[in-house]
Amino acid sequence: MANIAPEFEVVHEFATLAHGLQERHPEIFDGIDIDKIRCVSITNKERGKKRRKLWGILPVKNPIRMDCPYTYYVIVYNKDWVELNEKMRLMMVADVLQSVPAEDDGKVLQPDMKEFSVMLRTFGVDFMENESRIPHLLNDKINWKT
Repeated sequence: MANIAPEFEVVHEFATLAHGLQERHPEIFDGIDIDKIRCVSITNKERGKKRRKLWGILPVKNPIRMDCPYTYYVIVYNKDWVELNEKMRLMMVADVLQSVPAEDDGKVLQPDMKEFSVMLRTFGVDFMENESRIPHLLNDKINWKT
């Protein structure tokens, strides 16, 4: 079978949710330039069974950054995105934002770094796997464990 090139579509809702998170929880998301993050979905393929994570992030490196308005591209599979309700989309967006450093240096923070620990301490391990224990990040009071 021939390898099919992915087709992409912009996920505008990502930026809306990210701005909402930043406004509601500045103590966690302040300093991240959301307008430099572009989320796209792959519309003609599904996530493979071996790929556990719902999203990926790619930094835009120099010299390309000189002509590109975005510093990061977040890539999701359209099928995964549409199957998530708003509560889980917010949780995924919060998780993504933890990989973006406040300094706009075009690097990505790795999941084992200190910045990601706030998600694990606050929501527990495998928080994306247990919707029943996840709060709505815009509507509920969150006791962030920083």
